[in-house]
Amino acid sequence: MTHIVDIEEVFQRIIQKLQAKIVRYKSFSLLSDLNKNYERAAILQDIVAAIESSLEKEEK
Repeated sequence: MTHIVDIEEVFQRIIQKLQAKIVRYKSFSLLSDLNKNYERAAILQDIVAAIESSLEKEEK
């Protein structure tokens, strides 16, 4: 059985999950883990930006 998937919808869900992780990294970090968590959040933000940019290019 094949499922037809809207790829943009899949990416939007991925973006939402990544953004939730970003918020969690920035909010609930212990002081000792703060730098590491901000680095993780920055990496995830870069990934989100790349996906969003890619989706915008596809629309044009």
